[in-house]
Amino acid sequence: MSWKNLKQTTLVDAMFIEHDALKELDDVHELIDWSRIENLLAALHASTRGQKA
Repeated sequence: MSWKNLKQTTLVDAMFIEHDALKELDDVHELIDWSRIENLLAALHASTRGQKA
């Protein structure tokens, strides 16, 4: 016999619930200088050989 867990949220419900972990990730995001990281990673796909990424 099947049963439904009424305490389990759906994916849509989980996307709209505020989590402390998400707020912490926002704080970390503000601390990172993403332009420096982009400059470091830009050369990864700069090769003219092979197929385009």
